[in-house]
Amino acid sequence: MIRDSKHAYSQDRGLAVLYGNLAKDGCIVKTAGFDQSILTFKGLARIFESQDSAVSAILTDKVKSGDIVLSVMKVHVVDLECKKCSIQQVISNLKD
Repeated sequence: MIRDSKHAYSQDRGLAVLYGNLAKDGCIVKTAGFDQSILTFKGLARIFESQDSAVSAILTDKVKSGDIVLSVMKVHVVDLECKKCSIQQVISNLKD
């Protein structure tokens, strides 16, 4: 259901449109659950063809603090929650 602004669940709208060298035509990102400061970034991005290769690079210290990690996610909808959980666990462990 789409709500009008007077009845919104939150003021940040939950989605953002980003543009840049990796998304010249733009892309949509879900903004819930992450720091708003990452909506603007200047620097190099590490791009991986799969979530598994991104996780492997993180766990083997090929990704350094401050790097931006992009993963091309080609998963079926039924796999999405499982994949989402595993990457969140990896990121959570990095913060500890």
